[in-house]
Amino acid sequence: MTSEAALRRRGDTLSWLEASGSPEWFQALRPEGIPDQVDVILITHPRFPEDLSCFFPWAEQLTTAEQERLLRCLRPLLLETVVMPGLTAGMMFLPVHAGDILNPRRTPIARQILLQDAFPMAARYGAKVVCLGGLNGALSRYGHRLTPLARGLGIDVTIGHSITVICVWETLVSALRQLGRTLAAQTVSLVGVGGIGEGLLNLMALRRQWPARLILVDRPRQQGRIRQALSALNVPAHCRVELVDAPAGQALPAEHRAYDADAILTATSQADVIDMAHVRPGTVLVDDSQPHCWSREAAWQRVQSQQDIVPCDTGLVDCTSLEWFSRFNFGFAGERARSTAWSCLVEGLLKGLDPTLPCTLGHPDTQTLAAWDEAFGRFGLAPAPLQCGGHELPMADLRRHFAAADFRSGSA
Repeated sequence: MTSEAALRRRGDTLSWLEASGSPEWFQALRPEGIPDQVDVILITHPRFPEDLSCFFPWAEQLTTAEQERLLRCLRPLLLETVVMPGLTAGMMFLPVHAGDILNPRRTPIARQILLQDAFPMAARYGAKVVCLGGLNGALSRYGHRLTPLARGLGIDVTIGHSITVICVWETLVSALRQLGRTLAAQTVSLVGVGGIGEGLLNLMALRRQWPARLILVDRPRQQGRIRQALSALNVPAHCRVELVDAPAGQALPAEHRAYDADAILTATSQADVIDMAHVRPGTVLVDDSQPHCWSREAAWQRVQSQQDIVPCDTGLVDCTSLEWFSRFNFGFAGERARSTAWSCLVEGLLKGLDPTLPCTLGHPDTQTLAAWDEAFGRFGLAPAPLQCGGHELPMADLRRHFAAADFRSGSA
């Protein structure tokens, strides 16, 4: 077959299960349909073994153990390429899931696949920009493990954290605006002050957008670093900041001060940190975590039954202005679901369209964020419609219910 010969000439080792085992959208993306050059490639991974059914529907008939075994038989998958004005972009999935990356016994294997399989494959497709999704930023020491190889190949590597930070913040601002609330009157909890969390602090300082009260939640050993970061930001006097310890390896208990907030932002790699049963009525939740920090199922059930919380997925960008259109069903909600893209991919798209933008390596500082914040507006981007687990949030109904129930006004 011509496609097989073309792949052999490229020297690639792609996993490919023919159209009989693939969803309809996959049939249009046979190897001969892949352009000779893919300018921007996102390297990401499934969250769970069950996500294999997004690629191969028959995989949902397998047990979790069988899905694990199948995943480990695969090579990196270039699952979709999208041609848009100015560049061609591709999405490559590693055959590892978030649990593998977080498992100390599996982490070296996942890192080897990223460095020795996926990245060289991206280079063979002529990528000028490689962006890292999911936990691949942490897996590559926030991109630094890839820079020597990338430099030799003429590839820019960016980890997506700048646009992710902007998207998280824009999602919060959008939710508050649709509820008729003002940020300056809110108490905001930030659970996890790592790469994304520290970036959010930098963005608050850059935009001079501060809540009335800020509760920072992280492990005790992180307090020194957090205090040092705060000292460089000139937090205004009207914003009261509290540092609160997080218990190791477990959900925050009901009495934890994080639940006192009007809005809870979560950005940590620990699963199920927030127990939906402890979340107070009137709370906005914004989660950008792998694995998830709170149950999407429990949150959506509460929206339907009580209408007393606004639980938002984030890291999703409306890319209509870029003429982005994906065939892949990511389960995004809203009329513009096909024009929605992950923030980590969007950072790569913007870098491909404007090579002068700085690469994000490590925690994004205010100078880096300033450049990306300007680009986010210049390219006409916006957060995707507010959604939870693939369901668009009924914001008009929630606003009416919040007002009728007289939930907390947002005063600190």
